[in-house]
Amino acid sequence: MTSPTAAADRAARAFLRAESRALRGQVFRPVLLGLAATSAGIAGAWLLALLLAALIAGQGGGWDALAGAAALALLGALLGL
Repeated sequence: MTSPTAAADRAARAFLRAESRALRGQVFRPVLLGLAATSAGIAGAWLLALLLAALIAGQGGGWDALAGAAALALLGALLGL
């Protein structure tokens, strides 16, 4: 014979499993956009670090790295909306 708490636990687990399946599609898109925004932020920080290293070393401009970092910052901001 099963105890009332074991039956309640099984019912709660079944309910949570059904709800998680139903909401999985609604959660997938925001998580994917968040990962893309985070990746854009990391890539932008890396490009800024390259730009700063070039400027400190006296290698000059680095306008391509600055433009790339600005583009990635804009992309990250747009993905975060």
